Amino acid sequence: MVVTLSKDPLDNSHPGYQPPIDEFLVSENYGKFDPEIRVDDRSAEENASLAQKMFDEKGEPAVVFLGAGEAVTKVVDAAEIVKRRVKGLHQISAIHKEG
Repeated sequence: MVVTLSKDPLDNSHPGYQPPIDEFLVSENYGKFDPEIRVDDRSAEENASLAQKMFDEKGEPAVVFLGAGEAVTKVVDAAEIVKRRVKGLHQISAIHKEG
């Protein structure tokens, strides 16, 4: 699962517009998004704190969470925590199933 949180609006033309997200779902692109948080054995709270630090201290305009398997729920939880802490964020979520 990929969740992108951005301070800039992600919808260009009309309500409900979703920009193409196929590039997030290609495995060769993992590791190419900056800043990117790969959600693994850290708690959702720890991942959210990392993202908040990127927004607040580093001034990043967007953060990408990546997670698979059991980490999917942590991706969603971390994104929700960050959205409560950092007001005005926009979100794009994508789920990809291989095979």
